[in-house]
Amino acid sequence: MHLTFLLHRLIFLLTIMAVLSACEAIITTHGRLIEPAELDKLELGVTTQAETISVLGRPSFEGAFNSGRLYYNNQKMEKNVGGATLTIERELIILIFDDNK
Repeated sequence: MHLTFLLHRLIFLLTIMAVLSACEAIITTHGRLIEPAELDKLELGVTTQAETISVLGRPSFEGAFNSGRLYYNNQKMEKNVGGATLTIERELIILIFDDNK
């Protein structure tokens, strides 16, 4: 009986460990992460808006009314076991162009 009790206890502990190991937060990334090396390719007053889009890709969104603004947004989200989602890191790069330069 003592061996059976230990075996059941071991199985119970292994089951609890397996269940708890699956209870980690899930981290996801939304948007496009712009690397510093990519930004270094842009020259202030020289690189056009079209060239910028060619280097960095499509922006997350553009300014309204042809404002000449490009917005690149990136955020890292953490979804906890309870279902709550938190933003743990956010980066917003705003590029402003005069006459598309």
